[in-house]
Amino acid sequence: MAISLSLLLGQHISTEYMMVSSSVPGRSQLHLYKSNDLLDWKFVATILDVEAGSRISPTSSLRFGMNFECAGLFSSGQRDYIVVGVEEDVSSKCHRQHYTLWLGGTLILEGGSPRFEIFNYGLLDHGILYAPHLLRDSNDRLIQLGLGQ
Repeated sequence: MAISLSLLLGQHISTEYMMVSSSVPGRSQLHLYKSNDLLDWKFVATILDVEAGSRISPTSSLRFGMNFECAGLFSSGQRDYIVVGVEEDVSSKCHRQHYTLWLGGTLILEGGSPRFEIFNYGLLDHGILYAPHLLRDSNDRLIQLGLGQ
């Protein structure tokens, strides 16, 4: 993903990227940062910004929650994916209801800034797995780790 992000943004391929989950009142967001030394991080863009509690699509019962947590971005073939933990309860301050979504799409440039455009989506887990973390092993296999509830 780092290479494709660097090519999209016109950065050197050694640039490192970090995605930070966030929320502001009424919005769930994913922010992208970059670094050349893993010490000094610079904000790049908010790549996903959705209304908290809104449906992922008009035909879906899945909703974006009140907050995103532990988001990961990866590529497979020509498609980009985000795996993200969602705090689903927008009606209270209770943080006990969680699930994990996958979002398929592509990173596009909009006004010079990257934005994630969702094409498809699904529920990855609603029960055991939460706070997913993604990494690639030495054989370039994608590995997902998560916390059990």
